[in-house]
Amino acid sequence: MHTLTTTATLDFLPEIMAFIKKTSLHYKANEEQLMAIELAVEEAVVNIISYAYPENSLGSVNLSCELINQSDLIITIYDTGKAYNPLAKKDPNINADIEHRGIGGLGVFLTKEMMDDVSYQYTKGKNILTLKKILSN
Repeated sequence: MHTLTTTATLDFLPEIMAFIKKTSLHYKANEEQLMAIELAVEEAVVNIISYAYPENSLGSVNLSCELINQSDLIITIYDTGKAYNPLAKKDPNINADIEHRGIGGLGVFLTKEMMDDVSYQYTKGKNILTLKKILSN
């Protein structure tokens, strides 16, 4: 298992993304899989940085990556910010005219589309978002 803990600020986003890239390639993600993983993780982490912690307070974002069943890359992202289930929001109607679409929610929708499974739980004061990508070559 590979882990990373950083301060939840945009300054650390490049470090987080480098960790995700290095770890995903270590587990043999192909280029298409890597792109999907990077998009999903970036969306989740930016949401944590933007919304999890009260303004003018520093929190952390924690990531772990592990390969299970020799093909399932599991990325767990957790924070101790306010409880928020990004999966509870209704998916946007991507077929509606742009004028009739609501604001927001597209990033979470894309995350669910790009990953093979996405789950959320709030336990012991932690938001835990788990992303699964099946690495079949």
